[in-house]
Amino acid sequence: MLAIELFSADCFFQASKRAKSEEIAQYFADLATAYQAKGFEKLEVFLDRNSTHKAKMQNLFATSTTHLTIEVRFHLMAPYSPKLNLVEYAIHLIRQKVLHHADCKTSLSQFEKLIKELCENQKVITKQQIINILAHIESLIKI
Repeated sequence: MLAIELFSADCFFQASKRAKSEEIAQYFADLATAYQAKGFEKLEVFLDRNSTHKAKMQNLFATSTTHLTIEVRFHLMAPYSPKLNLVEYAIHLIRQKVLHHADCKTSLSQFEKLIKELCENQKVITKQQIINILAHIESLIKI
């Protein structure tokens, strides 16, 4: 699971073997808790149409975060719209930086560690890359 904060370019990565609605809800609950601790009052989350992002996950999230005061709103993107999803661009960058020249003997746990380190060191995507990608995404939208 990967989330990107647009203003700071912070990336939040968590590997999950199952990635079921329960794990996704807990991931977003942890994210909301972290942002509330940073003083944020509102969190806007844009999701693709993966089945784990729909009503069940959002209900589980709401149930597990009743103690939080931060307002979290989920927005579902258009069906099959990877070109409109900033995270897809970040995943491409991760593939280039971590996976492209990786040794075939690298284990999944080693890949997980490399990706976590990349995200924690804020080297996945820069603020300028986010600005450029969002401008590109905007150019794709015909209004």
